[in-house]
Amino acid sequence: FLPSSPELGHQWSDGEAGDGAALTLLPPVPSPPQPPPQPPPPKEPTLREAFAFALPAMGIYAAPTLMSLIDASFIGRASTAQLAALGPAGSISDSVPFFLLFLSIAATNLCSKAHAS
Repeated sequence: FLPSSPELGHQWSDGEAGDGAALTLLPPVPSPPQPPPQPPPPKEPTLREAFAFALPAMGIYAAPTLMSLIDASFIGRASTAQLAALGPAGSISDSVPFFLLFLSIAATNLCSKAHAS
């Protein structure tokens, strides 16, 4: 009569020369390979580095408004009729790029993912 399962780290064998069943020690199991060490995380950016990145990006959004103001100041010197025509034209030309803003955001995300990997 044999127990249902041998102790941990042992196995049943037939014994030598017909002595009956006996427990034998199993060879040690090799440990799994260790994963390579993770690189350290990137350092936190300083406030100066954050501003160096953010200020040019803010200029992109401020440029159309500044250009419209400069246009209005020069055209306003010519005549009031031309200035009146510039109002709707400036509004349209300033608002159209905002409908395509998603392209800028998508391109920025794709470039940052490509740079990260």
